[in-house]
Amino acid sequence: MNEQPSIKQTTISRKTILFCHGCEYTAPLDGSWVVHHKPDADVYLCPNCTATVTVRERFD
Repeated sequence: MNEQPSIKQTTISRKTILFCHGCEYTAPLDGSWVVHHKPDADVYLCPNCTATVTVRERFD
């Protein structure tokens, strides 16, 4: 007999996690980061030590 393997799909919800290298704070992208909206980018700062964590360019 030829048995077909069962296909089981699982949905995994993945979120972007940001890490602060200044104080090791971690949180999802939509967490409690301080975000400064500039005309061409969003600047994410750590809420604990105010270090710049990432700059995400906007292509509006």
